[in-house]
Amino acid sequence: MATQLLILHVFLLASALGASFAQISRKELRSKEISQDQMQSNSIDPSQVIQLSWQPRVFLYRNFLSDEECDYLISWVHRKKSHNMQVDDLPQSYLMDTDDEIARNIEDRISAWTFLPKENSKSLQVLHFGPEDSKQKYSYFHNKAAEEVGEPLLATVILYLSNVSQGGQILFPHSESVV
Repeated sequence: MATQLLILHVFLLASALGASFAQISRKELRSKEISQDQMQSNSIDPSQVIQLSWQPRVFLYRNFLSDEECDYLISWVHRKKSHNMQVDDLPQSYLMDTDDEIARNIEDRISAWTFLPKENSKSLQVLHFGPEDSKQKYSYFHNKAAEEVGEPLLATVILYLSNVSQGGQILFPHSESVV
């Protein structure tokens, strides 16, 4: 009788431990599934990339941002503009917070596309131009030579958040073809 009771206790203990191990394994699988989904959201689709110029290297990546990401960035800029008392006639520039999850995801995707580590990049910068601002020139280096700034520029990624009926083009003065 004592042996049967001992076997019953061992069986109950084994089944209880087995159930908890199964639950832990399911949790691990769920977390692996989530990380795979996150990786897919940062995946790059080469079929969306078009080479516009080779000298300088200019590529167009269609649909890099989702509509939701564009809407989020536009509303973020509008919130910043409402808190900022800057003159509306001037182009305005805003640096995204590194704590912002959507900005981090965009920066991760940029890093994956450019093969450049995110740690070596600057924070996401959002520029807002009005209708008349397109006639003005905007220089990344603020009219300084790249050597004067002291940091080599490996790549610039420009993301358009909305479609415009006029303007919106970027001129590359040293391009081998019209971009």
